[in-house]
Amino acid sequence: MVLNPTIVRQHNSTTLMELRVKRHPMAPPAVPPPSNPRLLARIIETMNFHELTSSPENDRYRKVIYDEQHPMVDGPVAAVRTDLGLPADAAQEIKRRAHALGADLVGITAVMHEHVYDDRRVPLPHAIVVGMAMDHPATVSAPAPGAGIEITRVYMQLGWVVVRLAAQIRELGYDAIAHHPRGDRLCDSELLFIPHAIAAGFGQLGRHGTMLTPRFGPRVRLGIVSTALPLAHDRPIDPGFDWFCQRCDRCVRSCPGDAISRQKVEDRGALRWIVNHDACLPWFVKYDGCGLCISECVLNLPTVDQTERMSARIGAARDRWAQRRGPEGSRRPAAPPQEAYSVPRA
Repeated sequence: MVLNPTIVRQHNSTTLMELRVKRHPMAPPAVPPPSNPRLLARIIETMNFHELTSSPENDRYRKVIYDEQHPMVDGPVAAVRTDLGLPADAAQEIKRRAHALGADLVGITAVMHEHVYDDRRVPLPHAIVVGMAMDHPATVSAPAPGAGIEITRVYMQLGWVVVRLAAQIRELGYDAIAHHPRGDRLCDSELLFIPHAIAAGFGQLGRHGTMLTPRFGPRVRLGIVSTALPLAHDRPIDPGFDWFCQRCDRCVRSCPGDAISRQKVEDRGALRWIVNHDACLPWFVKYDGCGLCISECVLNLPTVDQTERMSARIGAARDRWAQRRGPEGSRRPAAPPQEAYSVPRA
């Protein structure tokens, strides 16, 4: 799993807030001190990974993100509103604009406050989720430096999509805020992207903690624009990836930190795949993103056509299994077709 350092919130949000007080000019003036020295050391190590993995390409991309894009995430709203028609018509227009700006995937859902961090606030009701595919040769090179550089490059390119789309919506007379793919200078964001992307119909959560999509597999980066513009919402999809992940352990075997769970576990009221963040984080820091689980994923294929055909094959196999299974518990789950593991990777 390619982690964002915001995962430390799940352990100790006060610790991250203390760092924000020290490093972010808009932070509140006082918070309690960190209470977990081991975690604080981990956070500091993570916050320094820019220096540990610096390269001319990454430095150039980060400079654009921090110096040019971050000042554009919010701004003034035009006084006169442009009528875009019904919410369904407005949604189609916004999707057209997002694709024109360079997004590969666009979906719309409600802002889900259960997936907004408890020390942040997202006041606008609609979430426009955008995705951009990473280059396949770069992702399969993980954990080589090129894979981490590709992640940062896509963060920068997708950053332009979200800040420009938000600016266009504000020009239409509706409030809009860009939630940058890389977060702020602490890699810190307001909300979780993957649950919103799944709700917007992008795909399903994979065993490795990364979302799987029918067009691009796991090699997608995400960003969000929240807005007051009334928009029709998309629906989640079920391409069969969750079923498949229960029968495939390729990412588990590829993880150098043994961080990926072999079984779903109960977590915050839901049965889902879990990534051990303490085991994953050192590899993320070492390689500025690691990405071996994405590299080895069965759905990480060179072309959209190959990925769509594999996705259709997985869905068909799941449907055949469901038909054979009959009444609940009457048959043991069948394994996915063997050819799913032997698709050419180049």
